[in-house]
Amino acid sequence: MIRQIWEGRYPHTIDKKEVDDFFKNVVRPALEKGGYKRLRFGWMSIGGPTNLGILTGELESLADIDRAWSIKELPEASEEFDRRFRGVEVTKRILEIVE
Repeated sequence: MIRQIWEGRYPHTIDKKEVDDFFKNVVRPALEKGGYKRLRFGWMSIGGPTNLGILTGELESLADIDRAWSIKELPEASEEFDRRFRGVEVTKRILEIVE
């Protein structure tokens, strides 16, 4: 089992509710269709000009990442995110691997 994490640094001008709605209505359904399980999204105010949004999801194996991203909804959701939330820096990584 692997857990993938995406961290986004959002300018304070981007509303949390807008990001939350995008996650619930666009990102979550796309990730679920791609096979991701146990999806969680959290938002933290870290002070200063940015906020931190963290999304985690689980897959069975590393091979499932390529398979999940081969469905059209995930790249489309990613492109829509880039259009809506300009200036957000997102890092992606594997948080842990549990065999």
